Amino acid sequence: MKKIISKISLLILMMMMMTYSAFALSTYNDETTLIDQADVLTNDEETKLEELIGKFISENKLDLAIILIDDENYVSPQEDAEKYYKDTKMGYGDTEDGILLYINFATNDYRFITRHLGQSIYTDYGIENITSSMLNDLSNGNYYDSLKTYVTLCDKYAKEFYKNAEKANDSNIDNTSVDNNGTVHNDYAYDVDNQYKPITWKHELIILGVGLLISTIVLLALKSSMNTAKDATYAGNYIIPDSFKLYRESDKYLYSHTSRTAKPKETSSGGGGNSSGGSSTSSGGFGGGGGKF
Repeated sequence: MKKIISKISLLILMMMMMTYSAFALSTYNDETTLIDQADVLTNDEETKLEELIGKFISENKLDLAIILIDDENYVSPQEDAEKYYKDTKMGYGDTEDGILLYINFATNDYRFITRHLGQSIYTDYGIENITSSMLNDLSNGNYYDSLKTYVTLCDKYAKEFYKNAEKANDSNIDNTSVDNNGTVHNDYAYDVDNQYKPITWKHELIILGVGLLISTIVLLALKSSMNTAKDATYAGNYIIPDSFKLYRESDKYLYSHTSRTAKPKETSSGGGGNSSGGSSTSSGGFGGGGGKF
């Protein structure tokens, strides 16, 4: 009986931790956050960028990915980028919040797409600032520096967004800036009535505490329903007299062979097309902008 309760306890604890991890922790996966099919980065550069991306996702509770390809066969930069977003199951939380940078070196197309919370954080003006800051290095072949600038600026905009959202209920803040032409822009838009806030350690402790409470209640209920069993000290009570006869015993070893084959990587496909610059919202609910470099 004690063994059964121990196994049930372990199972409930594992399920609770899985639920907690899925809800409260980062969706960071270094196999999908940076895909360099164009092979323009060194292994060391990939590692450094993956660390930056992982830190970004953990701190901002927002998914971020970079897709680098070298393929002339494609439908359009926007559709290709959205396909990668969906195929790699990107997105933080139930609302699939995130941003993705798609670059096709065969056609010199780039696309910055946003989803849900990503659309709120990265406005047209913000996307233009981020992409224009990285395009010079990208055009000159300084790919690592360009992508590092991209992640760094995305992190800056996300943190400013959260900072302003927290202050929104306390005071009227000015989220505008003026460019060189005298045009006023809203850099960090937010919804006062429905703010987006990152999950803090306090929230994570509350989630863990609720999980422990639920598991304790379930265990107590199971224990109370298992009070009919009694310990037995003699196993012979379960054997019919003279019903078991052993004529011969032997040990045999049966071997097995297991082979593994690497799963082929998925690549985008489709007909040719041309990208369009500027910012837009697609029929699939993605926002963003892009162009040529």
